[in-house]
Amino acid sequence: MLTISIFDEIERSFQQLYDRLETLENAITFANLGKMHPSIVDPIYINTNLAFTPIIKNVHDLEKAITVKAYGTNESLNSILEVPLVAKQPYNLLHLYSIPNDNNIILIPKNPIISLGNDEFAYPHEPCSQIKEDVVICKHLQ
Repeated sequence: MLTISIFDEIERSFQQLYDRLETLENAITFANLGKMHPSIVDPIYINTNLAFTPIIKNVHDLEKAITVKAYGTNESLNSILEVPLVAKQPYNLLHLYSIPNDNNIILIPKNPIISLGNDEFAYPHEPCSQIKEDVVICKHLQ
């Protein structure tokens, strides 16, 4: 009876070790994809100037907005979460098309996308990330 109890305890210990290694493997896989895995940090603890309030209903949107980078040393695995800070001012994202004017001159914009605010505009340097149907995050605006 004591032998069975010891084997049961060893089996539980191995199962816990397996579960932790599997969680670590999933976190590394997600980090390689640039996505956040819940084992890295609970999204509810990220409180910043996001395009939406970080509540339990928005967890998937929050995970889409965060970019994860990871690196390891001999002793640790480190994750870097890039959480975009956003302006609360609404902007319109416009796709620009070149068409000839009356003199058959075509003006070609330096970027096909422009972010237009009330009294300012900017060109994104890289493609914008769509988080929700009405929420888009553009990085590196000029």
